[in-house]
Amino acid sequence: MALMIEINVPLGELMAKLGCNPSLITAANSQVLEVEYVLEGVKIKTTAGSQLKVGANHAVYLAPIKLGVLAQILNGSMPSGAAKELLRIKLMQAVKDALAHTNMAAIPDPNFISGQVKNAPPPPQDPPSNQPSADKAALDKIFGKKPESAAAAAAKAALASNIAFNVAAAKADEEAAVEMNEYTTVPGAIKCKLSDAKKLFQPVMGSDPKSTYFCVALSNDIKIAVRIKTNQKVSIRAEGIGLSIHKTALLAAGLNGDTGHYSVHLGCGSDDLARKAVGAVLFGTGIKFDQVATDLSGIWGKGQ
Repeated sequence: MALMIEINVPLGELMAKLGCNPSLITAANSQVLEVEYVLEGVKIKTTAGSQLKVGANHAVYLAPIKLGVLAQILNGSMPSGAAKELLRIKLMQAVKDALAHTNMAAIPDPNFISGQVKNAPPPPQDPPSNQPSADKAALDKIFGKKPESAAAAAAKAALASNIAFNVAAAKADEEAAVEMNEYTTVPGAIKCKLSDAKKLFQPVMGSDPKSTYFCVALSNDIKIAVRIKTNQKVSIRAEGIGLSIHKTALLAAGLNGDTGHYSVHLGCGSDDLARKAVGAVLFGTGIKFDQVATDLSGIWGKGQ
């Protein structure tokens, strides 16, 4: 069951923020389409006020716009570019699909295929210095402007932190996907010591220089690499100047070693258990990494 998010932003306002076609916004308003914000994205729905075609059922379509990105759209901080254009197209497609259930003779669709928008609303301007910031305005819109309790203040702080994390994580995932493709599709990529690794998915050597691991977590003082073979054998290795600082956490996760590195070698028996073993180290130790890989599909079975 989808978890609904309390964000009171009308569909027309969201469409305008993304620069959707004004005629399509008018059509959505005339058919009383509603928007519901859930963790999976933005749901576009017909309502009791929608004029459905004879025999048509009510429609629900999802535009996959995540919470962190949604906050950027609403406060005007999301830069123009391919990512924003893709979200605009996905939202317009969901609206068009919902309108197709109504008895509208013709659904407005000017310049949809080309991605050109005529008469789009101007981009939001930064407020004067004596006005509330865009971030505060977005949070006020989510939580309302009633006198807030300590719990509400804590929730607001948590949301702001979560938005920043989601935006940073999305950017890191995008960069990591490029790096994973770069390192895992080039035969004979040059390996280095794990302690010298600079990027996610960079191939590194183990105790035996002939072995191949891939770096999956990075910070200034500790780095983690994994080697996953096709027989579900998983090796996890940690190196870095902060090994002594993180010794207790690494030992608790099942790794053993000396002053040079800590490692563990597991025969997992299935891909599912192999993923859980890697996840237990990356996310169960409590170590705060600057970068963490969340998609290991590109290095699965490529360890040596």
